[in-house]
Amino acid sequence: MLAGAGGARRGAGVPPGAGGLAAEDYGDVRLGAALALAAAALAASLAAASAILPLRAPYALELAAYPPYLAAMRRLSRALGEPRLVRYGALLAAAGAAAAALLSASPAPLPAPAGPEGLARLGAAGLGSYLLVVAGGYALRRTYELLSERTAPLGGAAPRYFGRAARWVWLGSLLAIAIVGVALMAAGAAYAAAGYAELARLRAPQAVTSQR
Repeated sequence: MLAGAGGARRGAGVPPGAGGLAAEDYGDVRLGAALALAAAALAASLAAASAILPLRAPYALELAAYPPYLAAMRRLSRALGEPRLVRYGALLAAAGAAAAALLSASPAPLPAPAGPEGLARLGAAGLGSYLLVVAGGYALRRTYELLSERTAPLGGAAPRYFGRAARWVWLGSLLAIAIVGVALMAAGAAYAAAGYAELARLRAPQAVTSQR
């Protein structure tokens, strides 16, 4: 956790983000970042598989990426002293599960509407999907903003990458009904991956390790 600012060590009144990490927390940061990278790679692979394989509920396949992502948020939350990372991770998982249920309810991605009732159902499904994308985008935006803030005292490029990821993912989710929105979300995901890769290589300074 941040020195003097995490969990049970926050009793001295030092605000979160003050100073660097305690030596034992660098391992949690590296593991959390590695889990987040693994979750992102798994999500991309499952998304590709769900688009190719003739599955009854293809979108549900992508839910397998959320357990490692939630584990990553728990590790980073504990190390950085930021419990909101877990809450926003849970919000993202809930939005993803709801979106998978909504999209899997229809046998075809774009069912042909039959009359006014069919058009109304299609419109409701489209609006619901869009709102869930925005909810997930908001969860990711807040996650990246918190990571940018909490990792700023550690130096390096990770805070800058997470700041850009927050901006592009949020804008992309708002524009998700257009191709440009998907491109912006992909750019945000790339910046987030770069930020996690920086954290995965994080090492405790010699001055910190010598105090153990």
